[in-house]
Parts: sequence; C-alpha cells; structure tokens
Amino acid sequence: MQSAQFAPVPAGISAEQFRIWEAFEAGCTPILLEQHTAPGSVLYPLRFLGFEVVQLETWQQLPEKLLQLGEQMARNPQVHARRQQHNNRLWARVKGAVATRIAQSVCESGWQYTTE
Repeated sequence: MQSAQFAPVPAGISAEQFRIWEAFEAGCTPILLEQHTAPGSVLYPLRFLGFEVVQLETWQQLPEKLLQLGEQMARNPQVHARRQQHNNRLWARVKGAVATRIAQSVCESGWQYTTE
C-alpha cells in the first residue's frame, strides 16, 4: 500500500475494517461502496469527518473507475495530491484524538504500569 494511490477496501465481516485505516496510514485513498458511506451507515463518519474517499455503486465498476482516476491524475496531479494531503491531515488528527482519549481513560482509571 505504501506505493499505491488508491486501495479498494471491500467489506469483510463488517464494512468497517482495519484496511480502511491501513489505507489512510499508507497515504492511500480508500475505494468503498457508496452504500457503506451513506448517512446512517457504518462508514458515514468518514464522510462526516470530511475524509475524501472514492465511492462505487458496485465492485464491477472498479476497473473503469481506476482507469478514470489514472487519467485524472495524469491530467491534473495536484487534485490527487491535495486529496492525499487533506486525508493525511485528518488522519493525523483522528489518531491524535484516539491516543489522547486512551491516555485519559488509562489515567482516570488509576491503572498503573509495573514491571514486577
């Protein structure tokens, strides 16, 4: 994924899965089905938070969509670069917020690390 621009992320057991977050971590733009990012669906928070993803109605559209994306990138590489920068900034903020929340939870619980 480190050298990919886009990462198709089909649903596994759930539409939300670690591959989405791996794609963001690698700097890829996830490709997802629209039904999973619609309001009220499990991945709607991605849109709510402002992440830019590529959406498909069906996976059969993937080959054509990848060709379109390649052509768009060839014509105007800045558009994709801005998308990646935008997602990278959001992903850094989300990771920071999660780390802060975990640290707060640990501190509030009085949990202490010992080496004994």
